[in-house]
Amino acid sequence: MPSPVKALLDANVLYSNHLRNLLLQFAQNDLFDVRWSERIEQEWLGAIEPRTRDRVAMLYRP
Repeated sequence: MPSPVKALLDANVLYSNHLRNLLLQFAQNDLFDVRWSERIEQEWLGAIEPRTRDRVAMLYRP
């Protein structure tokens, strides 16, 4: 059963690989429902290096 708790992840937590992976793993385990906006996604993807940006953009979509 999905969690009723909703979490909006901002660019500052999505920027860190370790923190992003931890929070997305929590969401995958139904501890909370994770969301972010298109604007937030553009902000954090724009802040990471291009090689990482291309790989991450393909993997993580809310």
